[in-house]
Amino acid sequence: MDDFFDGSGGGYETGYYDTALICMNGYMVNGSAKEMPQFNTKHCKKCGKPTISQCPHCQKDIQGHYISPGVIGIDTVSVPSYCHECGAAYPWTDAKLEAAKEMADEAEHLSKEEKEELKATFDDLVRDTPKTPVAASRYKRLTAKAGSMISDTLQKILIEVMVSNAKDLIFATHVK
Repeated sequence: MDDFFDGSGGGYETGYYDTALICMNGYMVNGSAKEMPQFNTKHCKKCGKPTISQCPHCQKDIQGHYISPGVIGIDTVSVPSYCHECGAAYPWTDAKLEAAKEMADEAEHLSKEEKEELKATFDDLVRDTPKTPVAASRYKRLTAKAGSMISDTLQKILIEVMVSNAKDLIFATHVK
């Protein structure tokens, strides 16, 4: 929890995270599930999948909006890929990684070894690790060889779970 000065002479108040409600496919249903329960649903309105508010591995609440008492804020909550408490992948992250691996297997222009090499990049594209730049470089090389259909489909599958660093390295256009 974070402390901040409330400005009223009364000292410090504590900010906290509300709980997020997210469907099993990774759609944000309610970023303030405890503060605004009237917006909670058992199933997603976009895809019909069940919603969860806790990590299936450790049962800790999924972090939603950051609440700063006395401060009105309008922000959006990003859907997390991993649990802040135990580090496990959320179900939507696992599902997207699995779909990306299935798509890599469809790449007719890649050898079996290249398909495996491409699939091995995915874990370092969705976690910011020292290997992320290497994984991004391999991903670009292999998806270029695989063709635009595979490349475009993989981008659509992974874009929401890919870390910013990987997105910048793969999709940024460099202007000189």
